[in-house]
Amino acid sequence: MKNKEKTMITKKDLIVPTKEFGYKQPKLQQFKYLTGKELILFFMERFDFTVDEAIRMEARMPGGYKVQVI
Repeated sequence: MKNKEKTMITKKDLIVPTKEFGYKQPKLQQFKYLTGKELILFFMERFDFTVDEAIRMEARMPGGYKVQVI
């Protein structure tokens, strides 16, 4: 059995050219869960909810809301 060398995967290796779209970009993998006051403010900014509507929506989402961090 032959020993295979361990190779480091770099960012360059993750970007793979495709025929239709040029280069395929790697997916971002950083997520954050918004809960409580952060979630209420998110609803008010993003969806133009009133305070009362945002509080009711937050109560319906006990686990929070998963958003991608860039």
